[in-house]
Amino acid sequence: MRRTLLAVFLGGVVLAAGCSAASTTPPAAEHAGAEGAGRAAFVLVAADDNGAVVYEAGGILRGVDRSGKQVWSDRRALQVGADADCLARCPDAVFSGVDTTTETGPEPWQVVSGVPAPFGGPSQRVLTAASVSDAVLATRSFLRILRPGGVEERIPVDGRGLAWAESPDRTVAVAYSLISTQPLLRFRRHADGWHSMAAGPPVGPAVDGCVAPGGRPTVVTGENPVLLGNGDRRLPLRTDLRSVGECAFGTAGGIVLERSLGPEGRRQTAIRGVDLGGNQTWTRNVSAEALVAGAPSGQLFAVAQRNTLELVDGTGATTATTVDVASARFTASGTLVTVSTNGNVTWYPKN
Repeated sequence: MRRTLLAVFLGGVVLAAGCSAASTTPPAAEHAGAEGAGRAAFVLVAADDNGAVVYEAGGILRGVDRSGKQVWSDRRALQVGADADCLARCPDAVFSGVDTTTETGPEPWQVVSGVPAPFGGPSQRVLTAASVSDAVLATRSFLRILRPGGVEERIPVDGRGLAWAESPDRTVAVAYSLISTQPLLRFRRHADGWHSMAAGPPVGPAVDGCVAPGGRPTVVTGENPVLLGNGDRRLPLRTDLRSVGECAFGTAGGIVLERSLGPEGRRQTAIRGVDLGGNQTWTRNVSAEALVAGAPSGQLFAVAQRNTLELVDGTGATTATTVDVASARFTASGTLVTVSTNGNVTWYPKN
């Protein structure tokens, strides 16, 4: 599950469409009264065992290292319609336009060791990157794979609506379209960078994608959500949700979400557990906007809502509850990372 900054800013609520839609609502107006509406004032955008990127109410991004020290801050990204993700190590980050239909996004930039610098050229979106010479970029007509050795691979594809999902350890990935049906593009990372693999079955238009460690399972949600298991066996996701949006999957299973507006415009989140056969296994309905993350094992999930964090196991049972938590994520090692209601980031033992 990859929540863009836009989805974080708008609260992730997109009726019948999950978390990937756009909005023309002015940011200041959209965010007014966010905390009063039960939305988190702080959201973990990305995190690993070295640092984190935190969104703060008001359109501020902060890069924080493992000691909790702020390394950088940014107000530009949301103002110009850019997304943020970590480079090889958080909190080093890359910023890139997220417009899925045009080439009008800002020129990508990066922050390394707290110092901002350009990243590549205009008219391209950064799908993933370890560095400026080790990245996957999307343009209007093709996908570019940059490798440190200087060998570039280009894949002809309509890049305007292309989205990217990768495994927690960033070694297996897929690219899929948010606006049309296209073959699932698959990638594996080697010592010299990313390499394309044989394309998978047609999917889309998609809403979200999730890749478990080793690439199994891979889940793509949208109008026809599917789970790809061993041997590319394609299984439908069978849930009682009207529209499957975000997902979070590990090696043992995962969850899918449906976000909606309930009575009086209140935000609601429907969470469903799903096994490796694509079958619904448990149900949880939250009368608020819940921020959800899954451990790489697929056996533990973090559900944060109204400043309370619940850890939920693979059966849907709550194993722990903690207050004063705004958002949480798991790293590739299984470490739980949280940001508190006052913006402090904490790393916990592995799960």
